[in-house]
Amino acid sequence: RGEDLVCASASMLAYTAAQAVLELREMGELSRRPRISLRPGAAEIIATPKKGREETLRHTFWVIHCGLEALAGNYPKCMILE
Repeated sequence: RGEDLVCASASMLAYTAAQAVLELREMGELSRRPRISLRPGAAEIIATPKKGREETLRHTFWVIHCGLEALAGNYPKCMILE
């Protein structure tokens, strides 16, 4: 624990997504409070944008997903992206 670079990379992407969602909430982009659950080996981030504000949230998740896909593609024995 704490020494695996692939795990640390995936964790950083999850924490980045969570922080971005919290920032979007502070900016008034979300219609309700997001649900964020970060635990060892799993992350769940659920956010609902205000009507007409979907693109910013969609782009945020797309960027994070691209990073996770690259990580999973380079280290398929260490990571499963679901």
